[in-house]
Amino acid sequence: MPKMKTHKATAKRIRVTRRGKLIHAKGSAGHLKTKKRRHTRKASTKRFTLSPAFAKRVRVLLRGG
Repeated sequence: MPKMKTHKATAKRIRVTRRGKLIHAKGSAGHLKTKKRRHTRKASTKRFTLSPAFAKRVRVLLRGG
């Protein structure tokens, strides 16, 4: 049986904290910032935690299962 591979796209977008929470950044932060509101630009630097129900599904992808 071969080893299970980590889902690399998920691994690049989601980070695991020391306490085991999963955090991610929202989209729309890459470019075209001049047409966005100041509040939107500032909010794009924040990180958000995944909901526990969705985090359970994402952990399977990160573990390689």
